Amino acid sequence: METRLKVLDEDGSSCIRWQLFAPDVTQEQIEQVFEEPEGRQIYSAYDCTGKAFAHGISVKRTKTRTLVTQYWGIDI
Repeated sequence: METRLKVLDEDGSSCIRWQLFAPDVTQEQIEQVFEEPEGRQIYSAYDCTGKAFAHGISVKRTKTRTLVTQYWGIDI
């Protein structure tokens, strides 16, 4: 299954990437799918640089699946 994307703001400045995995997926397998599992820092105080930033991935496991989400935004 491919990673899905949902735009959260009308201007496209933030979104959430998510993917469902089998319940027994390893952390290493997840990190191979997500480009920046630790997130991306921009080291600015929201000064409208236009750079993308991301939170680290969030992994939620149940008996039937593993849901991985990651929030992304653009400093506009």
